[in-house]
Amino acid sequence: MKKRVAMFLVVIIFALLMSGCAQESSGSAEPAQAAEVTDLEVPAETPDTEASDSLEETTDETEPYNESDTEATEPTEKIVTDQLGREVIIPETVNSVAVSHGPMLSTLVALGGGDLVVGTGSKPSGRTIYEEVAPNVLEAPQIGQQGDINLEELANILPDLFVLSVRHQEILPDLEMLGITGVAIDPEDFETIITSMRIVGSAIHNEEHVENIISLFEERLAWTRERISQAENNPTAIVVGRGTSEVVASGMIQAEIIEIAGAINLAADIEGSSHVDVGPEQILEWNPEYIIISAWGPLQPEDFFNDPMYEDVAAVINGNVFKFPSDADWWDTPSPATVLGTVWASNVFHPDLVTDEELDNAVEEFYYLLHGIPLGREYFRY
Repeated sequence: MKKRVAMFLVVIIFALLMSGCAQESSGSAEPAQAAEVTDLEVPAETPDTEASDSLEETTDETEPYNESDTEATEPTEKIVTDQLGREVIIPETVNSVAVSHGPMLSTLVALGGGDLVVGTGSKPSGRTIYEEVAPNVLEAPQIGQQGDINLEELANILPDLFVLSVRHQEILPDLEMLGITGVAIDPEDFETIITSMRIVGSAIHNEEHVENIISLFEERLAWTRERISQAENNPTAIVVGRGTSEVVASGMIQAEIIEIAGAINLAADIEGSSHVDVGPEQILEWNPEYIIISAWGPLQPEDFFNDPMYEDVAAVINGNVFKFPSDADWWDTPSPATVLGTVWASNVFHPDLVTDEELDNAVEEFYYLLHGIPLGREYFRY
């Protein structure tokens, strides 16, 4: 009997012990499950939402010209096709730019990228517009001359972007070796100037402003063509460069300018895209009614007026030898300002169709849009 009671007590004690262990096991399982939810689910939801909002705000601030792209939540690579047909990956931010030579620099400054310039292929000279809108350009180191680039100097400044002419494409492998993004443009006529503006504007992430400039460029060009279409007679003209008999060939921008402006280009049959010395005899034979001198050379109207060889040329007799405005900004090199060259030349050839006041308005409107400064006749001295 005692054995049975003892056995019964053992069973009861064992059962009580097992019940206590089960409660401890059950009690520890619930906290473990709660920790799993806290560690995995809660942090995964809250930070993602905050990060998404932060990225959208950053995108809106740094890329104001892409506000319609509501799906983008973070910066993506931009691909620009340059005028060599190359698809170029542009850095997400461009804070420094170097250029190969003059027209590239003119284009960059005109499009609002002057403050980005850290190196130039040739030392800018004769253009006081840089003093007004981009004085840092005058202090930027010279890294070579056109296609002859000093790679050691370029490596010292390591710009985010290098804008070069398609004629200097041989330096592209060197840029790639240095890890510098190179964009080639070819502004040789009005159509390619517009294309080059769009490429550079995209490359420096300034698309909206550049599209406004392109719109004004196209509108002013169309306005000039429409005015000149009313001309009853078009005078004969030539454009010369460094020497009195060195004329521009038909493939140069200056030839296109005077033709749009309503002049008959006597050198239209001379093919090419450079200056050609035809000799004084050819100038005398042509007997142009107007002689226009390129802005960038040393030649002046007085060189014709004071040379007895040209005293019987119609342009000299009538005082119709002019030089493209050159004291501040060149209007006859391939750049956005070239459109002003057509307005100025139209005023020279057809002052009854394009008046002085209209020329002044066109110049002030152009520079106010580009730089916020209404520069005009007094500044450019045309």
